[in-house]
Order: sequence, then structure tokens, then C-alpha cells
Amino acid sequence: MSEPSSRRAQVEEKYASLRGHFPKVPAVTAAELHTLMSSPDAANVLLVDTRTEAEIEVSRIPGSISKAEFEQHKEESAGKTIIAYCTVGFRSGQYLKPLHEAGFDTKNLAGSILAWTHEQYPLVTGPGQGIPTKKVHTFSKGWSLQEEGYEPVFFDQPRTYLEMLSASPTSDENLLVWTATVFGPDETAWEGGIFSLRITFAEAYPDKPPRVRFLSEMYHPNVYSDGTICLDIIQDQWSPCHN
Repeated sequence: MSEPSSRRAQVEEKYASLRGHFPKVPAVTAAELHTLMSSPDAANVLLVDTRTEAEIEVSRIPGSISKAEFEQHKEESAGKTIIAYCTVGFRSGQYLKPLHEAGFDTKNLAGSILAWTHEQYPLVTGPGQGIPTKKVHTFSKGWSLQEEGYEPVFFDQPRTYLEMLSASPTSDENLLVWTATVFGPDETAWEGGIFSLRITFAEAYPDKPPRVRFLSEMYHPNVYSDGTICLDIIQDQWSPCHN
């Protein structure tokens, strides 16, 4: 495992590489959040944990609520600042994006729970005020970038494609061009990596295949340098359906 200082830098780099997916959502640092949650202004803050129940069961930031709890009382958030977090800040940023566009006062915790550990702030487990713990769910082995002294917990089973991929149109005006983020699969040379790509759909899609270009420095055996997809298995028999 890398040194703590290196892991902190990796958390910062990963979050910086993901900011482009929600550029208009303001960010808050772990130190700023800790100060805020310790002040009288904490009453005007809703801290939302956007991770799965399995991750939250391991530990969470004190004072946070789940997405489900927030959704049940969203109408009560008027006039409050919604701060969200996840493992490093990608899922929470994606969650906040539509809320920010809808006019809510939102902030994303940069580096999220991993950054929180690098400030050596407390974590709790269980309902209510919770019980202090040093365990932190890092989602996968490749994302175990917590501060020294915290015990990483991660999913043992391979992640699903939906958990490893996020994609959306670059704008509402052009739905044929999408940007996507792929997370490197565990137990591979790409473990812990974040790869951005652009997908361009033909106007005749799905009768014509899309073109894919990696924006990150990445080589893929099934994507040619000009963006075309290797169709060796089906040759020229691309079809909108597969029998």
C-alpha cells in the first residue's frame, strides 16, 4: 500500500479528474465541513451520504443522513445548504448536479469520506449519534486510499457494470455526443484508475455503431485510434439488436 501522503495526493487527483462531470457544483473541503458542522450554522446544513446502505453500515460522517432520508424530507430543505459525499466525490457530485440546477444550495465534499480520514476526523457506525469506529468503506480494493490508522472495508464481489460506468449527454442540445467515466476493474492493471471517454452516436444509431474516443491516456484492444469499435466478432453485421 502507498504512503499516507501519496494516498492523500491520489484522492485529490481523483477528485480533480472528476470535477468536469459536475463543474457548476461548488466544493467544500473536509476541514471546511468539519468547522461548519461544529458551528451554530450546522443547523442550516443537511449532510447527505449518497453511498449504498452496505457502505453506510460500515461507517459514516457524524451528523449525516442517507439519500433515502433526504428524499423523504426534501421539501424541508428550503433555505438550507445540502452537502453530499460518497467515497471520493463522484457519486455525490452526480447526485447534486440536478439539485444545483433546480436552484438548491449545494456543495460537494471534495475527496469525500477518504479526504475526511486524511484530516483524521471521526467516523461513526449505527443509528442516531452512532458509535465511534476506525473502519471506512472504500468501495473497492483499488480505492483503499484512507489515512493511516483507518481500516479499509470494500466489496469482495466484482462490481457491476453500472457501478463501474457513468455516462450522460454533454449538453441538452446535442444528445448524440456523450461523455462517460469508466472505473478500472479490480484485480486488473487498471484497478483504481478513472478513465474518461467521449461517445459519439451516429444519427442513424442504433443501425450504425457509435464511435468512442478515450480522453484519458488509455489503450483499449477493442477501440481503434480513430474511434471506431472493433467488430471482429460480428464482422460487418452490426445490428440494433442481437440474436
